[in-house]
Amino acid sequence: QLDALDASLSNVQSFSLKDMTMPYIYKPFFCTLLPMFMQQASAVCVILFYAQDIFKDAGTSISADDCTIIVGALQVVVLFIATVLTDRLGRKLLLIVSAAGSSASLALLGISFHLKATRGQEFLDSYGWLPLVAIGIYFIVYAIGLGPLPWVLLGEMIPLRARGFATGVCTAFLFGLAFLVTKEYDDLQILITPAGTYWMFAILLAGSLVLFIMFVPETKGKSLEEIELLFGKSDSSACLEAMDKDVEMTAK
Repeated sequence: QLDALDASLSNVQSFSLKDMTMPYIYKPFFCTLLPMFMQQASAVCVILFYAQDIFKDAGTSISADDCTIIVGALQVVVLFIATVLTDRLGRKLLLIVSAAGSSASLALLGISFHLKATRGQEFLDSYGWLPLVAIGIYFIVYAIGLGPLPWVLLGEMIPLRARGFATGVCTAFLFGLAFLVTKEYDDLQILITPAGTYWMFAILLAGSLVLFIMFVPETKGKSLEEIELLFGKSDSSACLEAMDKDVEMTAK
């Protein structure tokens, strides 16, 4: 197996930017950028960094510290479940469930802020548990898909010769979005209210989910060659690449 791996790696062609014009390279590249965008559109950085403030501002009937501990414990448990489900149910299904659930949870959190602003103490007395439920559900569904699977798709979809470039761009894109979302969070709350902020994230995530369903294929059980064929790489182009490689080796 190691010999076969060494042989396959020795046949990997070098990457150049003009390769991005090839459908089986640029299509999976954009298909991996989309889940990265979905991850940050779910406002995960905001909820992680501002968890205690969110619980306090939303008026939950449980202390903010206790809510944060409960959410952290949920994350640990669900991560173990996610590792089992990924290979059994497939990446696409889990990401769809995760994104849909996260979007619904964000909408529910927005409703919590809206009810607190309009009903005040009446909301706290009757539905003070709602913010904890919303964020608890959010982290459960986030952990089974939006958290780990964008990185899994990056490793499975991108051809070997473009993987280094794609990984760098996707990582920069992800952390750039994370910085932008975190930086603008406070301003968004002032501009469109806390409820409007979470509804905005819910709508962004739901919209990107539609694109994900339409354009991103399932990769479960498929080899890299099969995935390349899904994105438009023909057998003839594969043969031409092999011939080019042979010519290069002969010239050397």
